[in-house]
Amino acid sequence: VSYLQMVEERSSNAPDYVNPASLTPVAGTNKYMELDGKRVVMYDYAKPSEGTEVFRNDKVLLSYVKSPDGTMALYEEWDGKSPREEIYRHSFTSDYYVACPDGSKIRIDDVRDIAFAPNSKYLAMSYQNDLFIYDLTTNEIYNITDDGKWNHIINGTTDWVYEEEYGFTRAYAFSPDGKEIAYLKFDESRVKEFEMMRYDTNLYNVAYRFKYPKAGEENSRVTMHVYNVASRQTRDIDLGENVDQYIPRIDYTPAGKLFFYRVNRLQNHFEVVMVEDDGTQRIIYDESDDRYVERPSDATVTFIDGERFIVREETTTGWYHLYLHSPEVIAPM
Repeated sequence: VSYLQMVEERSSNAPDYVNPASLTPVAGTNKYMELDGKRVVMYDYAKPSEGTEVFRNDKVLLSYVKSPDGTMALYEEWDGKSPREEIYRHSFTSDYYVACPDGSKIRIDDVRDIAFAPNSKYLAMSYQNDLFIYDLTTNEIYNITDDGKWNHIINGTTDWVYEEEYGFTRAYAFSPDGKEIAYLKFDESRVKEFEMMRYDTNLYNVAYRFKYPKAGEENSRVTMHVYNVASRQTRDIDLGENVDQYIPRIDYTPAGKLFFYRVNRLQNHFEVVMVEDDGTQRIIYDESDDRYVERPSDATVTFIDGERFIVREETTTGWYHLYLHSPEVIAPM
């Protein structure tokens, strides 16, 4: 039973309670935070104690995330019903609050995939298929894209295929210094629509149409772009000649280099591509098999620093092992 389900099963006068599943490790420490009804409590892994209250709200908390600099927090609250509107298996829109250092709070409604920039100056979020930035230093919100359209163009979040098959919905990433944001654009205009009946909790069904590519049919055309926050200019990233492929991860290394995964439609060839500062690209990892390669995820490649990364891979031996790689040396599998 999820934390959200546990909250919704209670009345609007729900008492505070402890949910062991709602733990968040505090990076760089031996501590963790836990949602406890209307408050957030910090505990030490090694020292049993009653914990230290770090945040209290007047309503039950559904989620709570500290900004990277620790001065702000992003949270959802429950007021008799959930603010979340589910889309597919993992995706949803919700209403969020930002707890500011001066004790005030900012409300942001009906957005999805919201997150702090690493420098804590910005929030990025998706609204009606467009990607937006909230400048927390000026209290200004503005859009990065303006061509988002239901069942046509999606910016910064994934289409149904990526969400269902790769299990993620946030299709953007900030650079470590927060000066850039890379994002994917899904053009699903060529994808055929599927219609089904939705009942939800209503007495009468409602017809629902969405883009649903069946096996062998056309998928979304995916492109990649990088937005410069200071200049507000966008540049395109070359993903190769093959448009019928998957880009299941985009991110930056700790040293600030942009990289992305590339998987062919047959899913038997997986590459990690590094984008240099001058726009040139290098394949820093290449894995292929006659049949298939294991579906890559965020856990497949982990950068230790700017010089080394670890790959979790089973193609070579048939068993999962951890391999240490260098971006300067390509070792095809």
